Amino acid sequence: MPTYTAFGLSIVSDIRLPLPEADIGFDCGGDASVEIVRIPIALQPTCWVNEHFGYTVSDDAICMEWSHVGRFLLTAGARIGVDPAPGTVEKTLSLYLVGAVMAVLLFQRGQIVLHGSAAARGGVALAVLGGSGAGKSTLTGALIQDGWQYVSDDVLAVQQGNGEVPVILPGGSPVKLWPDSLDALKVPSSATFPLNEEISKRGYLVPRGQLSTRVPLRTIVIISRGDHFDFKPLRGHEAMMEIIRNSYPRVLRLMEALGAEAFNLRGCAQIASRTTVYRLTRSDHLEDLKLAVAACNQLVPSGNGNVTS
Repeated sequence: MPTYTAFGLSIVSDIRLPLPEADIGFDCGGDASVEIVRIPIALQPTCWVNEHFGYTVSDDAICMEWSHVGRFLLTAGARIGVDPAPGTVEKTLSLYLVGAVMAVLLFQRGQIVLHGSAAARGGVALAVLGGSGAGKSTLTGALIQDGWQYVSDDVLAVQQGNGEVPVILPGGSPVKLWPDSLDALKVPSSATFPLNEEISKRGYLVPRGQLSTRVPLRTIVIISRGDHFDFKPLRGHEAMMEIIRNSYPRVLRLMEALGAEAFNLRGCAQIASRTTVYRLTRSDHLEDLKLAVAACNQLVPSGNGNVTS
């Protein structure tokens, strides 16, 4: 089975994933491993959020089911069992595995998991958080076009210790962009691929540069859509609440069942106290995207080189 590297993990999977393979020379920086295997899963969800998604939790396992995709069993943050629904293709399974399923597994492993994208320059990372369709991936793509290094998209795993600056573990999956964003960024079609047949979003394969597995997180931008461009700092309780709101959705859904609300609250509060947080509002006009890139460039100096280990 191929071995992949992402989030500081070595991932062995019998389902092909849109992640860097270990044999291409990328060092995950750790010896922790996760196994992904196809298995029959008898455990059934006991709590259905809606007709499409349900879950159940135990001491060391979480079972999640998307009725049109399949059932996933996460055990002790180290193993993911996959039981596909009839007719589900591997490409669809892979997107769930590197998205919502991986987010929950990382939470099992003690990470704070945020919903956003991130890029780095000058040795530090900037995270872009926001709701679905706010333009997180588009702004990150624009930063990459401006010379920043890609860190992660969709799933942001933040690691921290007592008194330490939080760090992001690079994800490795492609940036996912809608066709209009790809057009605005002038990304050549040769650098993209279809994610699956059900959506028009495409994956954008961007260069990693010389990223380490631990990229210090200094700045967070909360992005939203509006009628005009606006950019202002957030402080204290307001900054903390915005970070909490942008925890990864499936992780938020499972927190009460896991009894983990206090853990996430403490983690988000620590992140807010050790980073600078801003609110960015932009319209759909291309000029606002350019203003957003310029604002991020002012927040994070380019420094003297790339991120290194």
